[in-house]
Amino acid sequence: MKKIVFACIALVLLQLAVVAQGSYAGIQKKLLNKTFGNDRKIPGLTGYIHTEGELITEAGGEESQYLDVYSNGKSAVVVYNVCTDTAKKIFKVLDVIYFPKVLPGWQVKIVGCTEGATEEEILITLVKPGNGQYATTVQKAWLCERDRLKIEAIGVKNVKCLNEGYGQ
Repeated sequence: MKKIVFACIALVLLQLAVVAQGSYAGIQKKLLNKTFGNDRKIPGLTGYIHTEGELITEAGGEESQYLDVYSNGKSAVVVYNVCTDTAKKIFKVLDVIYFPKVLPGWQVKIVGCTEGATEEEILITLVKPGNGQYATTVQKAWLCERDRLKIEAIGVKNVKCLNEGYGQ
């Protein structure tokens, strides 16, 4: 009986995790579970240009995970994806964050951000770069949960992002 109850609880938790995928996708929710090739062109994301990408797991892993940023004018989309077929280089969209309007002076960052003293986490942020080594004006932040294959919003209080090109 205990095994049945445990199995039911596990099933409910799994369903809640799946439901949480796409929570920040807005009108781009249609991209969830889409597959695409190495050309980085995702069906349904027409008019967007791939502007940045980052491998967020070990290279050569069985299912390497990536974050990619696509831009179209003032809007941006962050796509969390996994390589499902390394031989054919096929990728599957796991989760999406849609930014309908990125204001001038702000940028979407997928690398170089930390929360507090942690450095192993993968953060996605909407940040306003400053003149110092770190930008601390962070409007929104998300944690890429690689083990759970989804993105979750987090607080911005202790988030800072390295300013690229500082001191050069």
